[in-house]
Amino acid sequence: MGLLPWRGRSTPPRWETALADEALRASVKHSLPDLKNPVAVSEDNLIVGMKIFRANCAGCHGEFGHPSQWGTTGFYPRVPQFADVPPTLSAPEMFFVVKNGVRYSGMGAWDGMLSDVQIWQVVTFLSNLKSLPEPVAAEWKARP
Repeated sequence: MGLLPWRGRSTPPRWETALADEALRASVKHSLPDLKNPVAVSEDNLIVGMKIFRANCAGCHGEFGHPSQWGTTGFYPRVPQFADVPPTLSAPEMFFVVKNGVRYSGMGAWDGMLSDVQIWQVVTFLSNLKSLPEPVAAEWKARP
């Protein structure tokens, strides 16, 4: 009937965001294979994951202290800003989403562009954003 917002710069209504988030979570849980993170939580892996995130993900998902202008205003639905609100998906769920993408969201599939190990390194970094070791946290908070 043409009454729903269609512009990418429109602000999504709360009900639409909640419905889409719940549908995504349910679909990921339903399709998720049995995955185990092969990447150890170490300073080296966290730094590598952070660098991959900065090079490939921060343009949409933002940096520490610098949300993505494009990701916060130009996408519909809005792109999660992980520096402000770390992801709530489990590591296997994040891996599955990054590898396969999410249609109707602008989140492309990274399968073939990043190796599985690189995706796991990013996921390991994101899974530990609230508890980064001091040297990693200092590098994350520094401007690249």
